[in-house]
Amino acid sequence: MRFVTLTPEEDEAADVVGIGRTQENEKSGRGDRASYDPSLILSDNSFANRMAARAELGVAKWYGAKWLGKVWPVSEHYLHADEPDSELGPIGIETKWRRTGGWGVPLDVKDAEQNHLIVWAGVNPARNADELTTVQIVGERFASELWEVAKPGPRGDKRRRYADPIHLLKPGDVLGRK
Repeated sequence: MRFVTLTPEEDEAADVVGIGRTQENEKSGRGDRASYDPSLILSDNSFANRMAARAELGVAKWYGAKWLGKVWPVSEHYLHADEPDSELGPIGIETKWRRTGGWGVPLDVKDAEQNHLIVWAGVNPARNADELTTVQIVGERFASELWEVAKPGPRGDKRRRYADPIHLLKPGDVLGRK
């Protein structure tokens, strides 16, 4: 595992992005995706979006990539759905925030089709003003490779699979970053 520390300014920027994403999801009323359906949104959705944005920013920082940190109106989601979370030259990086439990590393077919680098990361948020948020980079692998060993999820979604984390490589192995 590798660790990166966010500055207070980076932590705040990720918080703003996460909150913005939550607000867009909650006001959409769309039911074709769990993250847009108000009856299916998890009670910790705001927390999850904020942690996911922190993970994205931490991953981008560790790789020296450009974090896109986007929030868009739900009506424009289709315009941005295939974009990665970060870019390192021509390589798209898709960060997957590691929650406890779950089915493994989530993969979307669009990431496999575009062969984004999947990075699984955890977040230790600052608990007070004297602490800084740290992001744990757990592992990485190109999505097309993970897709082949991943299993369908319990909801039967054909556009999403879950890979056992054992198939991840050590952080930095794919791109030679140590």
